[in-house]
Amino acid sequence: MDQGVYQQLLTVMKKRGGGYSGMDIPEFYALVEELFTPEEAAVNNALPRGLFTAGDLARELGRDAGELEAILESMATKGLCLAFKMNEVQFYQGARFMPGILEFQFMPGRSTDRDKKLARIIHAYKQAYDRKTDPATAAFPTTRVITVDRAVAAGNQVHT
Repeated sequence: MDQGVYQQLLTVMKKRGGGYSGMDIPEFYALVEELFTPEEAAVNNALPRGLFTAGDLARELGRDAGELEAILESMATKGLCLAFKMNEVQFYQGARFMPGILEFQFMPGRSTDRDKKLARIIHAYKQAYDRKTDPATAAFPTTRVITVDRAVAAGNQVHT
């Protein structure tokens, strides 16, 4: 597989949306080449919207379901897609960069050399992305005041 698979990944990640969804800058390619093998990138590029099974994807791509399931499980373990069971059926779903893939990288709480390298690459990508956009401009208010015309008792309560 060639560099084209990562170019296609840029388009796919932009379509998925979310924060830092994808920008055609060198830092993007450094990030995705660290996160995805070329084969994982190709599978990621073929993921349908919403939930699917490995069998669904295999039929769509004309590939072996067992082979795709192994790739999807590896991707899920690496935090590159979502995987969960419902009624004993394994489902998968494509993930956005943020929220999603970028946070999933650090959820296990490891601090290996690769984790540190990945943190530097993600930081460089976010900084480069922010330089090319205006991150301070939000399309919606992030806070607002709602008047209730009465005192609201402050306190903490733990719920199940």
